[in-house]
Amino acid sequence: MSEGDAAGALAELDSALQIRLIPVALRARVMYDRAVVLRQSGELEAAREMYDALDEMPDLPERFRALVVIDRSTTYLMAGRLEEAIETASAGLAFPGLDFETRAYVLVNRGMAHWQLNHTEEAFADLNTVIDTPGMPRDQRVKAILTKAEIYLQLKRYDDVENEVKTADSFDLT
Repeated sequence: MSEGDAAGALAELDSALQIRLIPVALRARVMYDRAVVLRQSGELEAAREMYDALDEMPDLPERFRALVVIDRSTTYLMAGRLEEAIETASAGLAFPGLDFETRAYVLVNRGMAHWQLNHTEEAFADLNTVIDTPGMPRDQRVKAILTKAEIYLQLKRYDDVENEVKTADSFDLT
């Protein structure tokens, strides 16, 4: 997202938040959208604060609360706050009824955070869950495979790198 696009989107969202009689559910959606724009434009602390404000809203639907927790985890990962990213991702995964797409996304991100903390076994566990679980989205499965290949490369386990790349290459992404 370009800086101009982000500024325009934030201005529109801020003006919507000024409406006093805006329904709570709509206010929560606007706040969530604002947090996403802030995160995508690199304003990670402001995004985290918006997610925290959403957490304090009463009567936030459970599915929406799960998205807030998961997006906060991504924000922590982007900010390099890896322990918090792992903790928050784990909390997000505890929500019942997460679809495969969301679950895979969170597991890949948590695996990446583990990897950056040199928790190699935990990283492989998360990434293998995405790779081995039927129904996981192909794009996240390939991302998990390529992340494993990167880890193997750093560990100088070149045969494993080659195997992971072959596995990724076998996916039909059309």
